[in-house]
Amino acid sequence: MTGRHLLHLTHAGLAARHWRDGTLGAPVHFAADADGVAAFGTWLARHPRTRLTLLVDLADESFHLETLPRLRGRDRHRLIARRQAQLHLDTPYVAQLTLARDAADPQHERLLFAALSRPAALQPWLHAVGQTGSVLTGVHSAAALGPALLPPPAPPARALLVTLGPAGLRLTCLDHGRLRFSRLVPGLTPGTDNLWAACHDEVQRTAHYLAGQRILARGAATPVLILAHPDQHAAIRAACPDSPDLCFTAVDLPALATRRGLRSPPADSDSLPLLLHLAATTRRQPDFAAPADRRRRSPVRPDSAIGIAAAALLSASLVLAANDFIDTRRLHRQADSIRAETRAEAERSTALAAAIPALPVPADVLQADIARLAALQRFSAGPTPFFHQLAAILERQPELRLQQLDWRISADTQQQIQIEVELPPAAAGAFIAALRQLPGATVDTAADPDGQTTLRPIASVAAADLPRLQVRATLPPPAP
Repeated sequence: MTGRHLLHLTHAGLAARHWRDGTLGAPVHFAADADGVAAFGTWLARHPRTRLTLLVDLADESFHLETLPRLRGRDRHRLIARRQAQLHLDTPYVAQLTLARDAADPQHERLLFAALSRPAALQPWLHAVGQTGSVLTGVHSAAALGPALLPPPAPPARALLVTLGPAGLRLTCLDHGRLRFSRLVPGLTPGTDNLWAACHDEVQRTAHYLAGQRILARGAATPVLILAHPDQHAAIRAACPDSPDLCFTAVDLPALATRRGLRSPPADSDSLPLLLHLAATTRRQPDFAAPADRRRRSPVRPDSAIGIAAAALLSASLVLAANDFIDTRRLHRQADSIRAETRAEAERSTALAAAIPALPVPADVLQADIARLAALQRFSAGPTPFFHQLAAILERQPELRLQQLDWRISADTQQQIQIEVELPPAAAGAFIAALRQLPGATVDTAADPDGQTTLRPIASVAAADLPRLQVRATLPPPAP
């Protein structure tokens, strides 16, 4: 291993600098064209198997805030991958950053999808790295390093961070110390005339945009932290006065770099040396590298790789064999337990069957009797409801005299009723109509075998007697 180099990618090209123990070497520049990429490949050939860290400082960035259900493990990875595909970012260089949790909604998390939206600017350089034995430790964004630049103490709820570098002026919005939005303004470098007046205008423009997006609250003084050399602080205070919405503060850049461990602090307001140092030392920072571009963290010799692979295969085989043995033992124990329970159930069933007394008659005879009893229970109510209804009819017609009443159940479970009454001839129609009003009643008017109708008068025995009338009616079976 020959050391570690930090790569800085801008719209102008790529710069490589050696880094070791907080000390940065002189940069080597490569233009953003085919000749520059070829020269970079030649430079990589002179530094075989070196570790590389790429810091991307481009204006082509996008940020999407999403609120997703809080999941863990594989379910969370699947949900994030599905939501990332729905955003149609059209770039493989995407990182997910978790923002501060919302106490009012603990079942969800706020996730920021940050993407380097112009993959063509990265791919030639990453392809050149892939052609060599160099190790790419990560692809990081200058915007994502903004939280590491915050000076102590605890970060405010919302803040704007302003840094200068060869790529231009970068304005980063931080949400409780975490990246929420970033914007690069190319052309504004430490040597630009009227730099701080232009910086003030860009800060106001960015603040208006963020307020329109409801990222910054209107009417609240948002802190604006400008990282600069102390000899620029007076100019910053003169060009950037406070307003009701913005409160400007100049931060001592060399002092901050020294606290972060950079042994060669910047001599001007250029924040790039500190950003490169943080890219090399900050742990768990977002990695924008595509899966195809990620290389092993440390290269190994081919024979060592074979030995490691063989050891890993043997270990995996032993683990699988042990798991299979344990599963087999557990299945055997479960099978023995099931067989024991089956035998116990069979013994209990035999004992219960033996304890049941013998029946006095055969079972088929009992079943036939039970079936007949169930059929008879349907008619247990008898003709009582009909008798109550007939009594009500006779009470309304006192001139009727009931002579005879026959009631029976037919084979089709219908009530067959034959009534013989004495009544005046004028009352016969009203009596028949009242019978027809009984629920479900049907008065049979078919002819009898003797040629008479079932609704017929009977000849009087004496002149003083009233005529007689026979009525045959059919009713539904009585309710049980």
